[in-house]
Amino acid sequence: MDNFLQRGSALSTLPSSSSSYATGVHSLSAEVNRVSSLESKAHQQEITFKMICSNDRIGGVIGKGGNIVRALQSETGATINVGPSVAEC
Repeated sequence: MDNFLQRGSALSTLPSSSSSYATGVHSLSAEVNRVSSLESKAHQQEITFKMICSNDRIGGVIGKGGNIVRALQSETGATINVGPSVAEC
């Protein structure tokens, strides 16, 4: 109960102009979102990952019926290709 009273008294000491801080934060937040969006568009590039996997393990990567590959493509927008076998892997 004492903690509640202390919190209430701390809130009452805020300056009357504190509501203007909230609008400033909203404007700043909107600006950050706008700049972040512009930066992400400017920095988008193609990234390629290659995995070498033995033939007896590729099914675990692809998933039964390709479900792991489809889920990854759906969730990330990635394009996934399985290349030809490589000798001696």
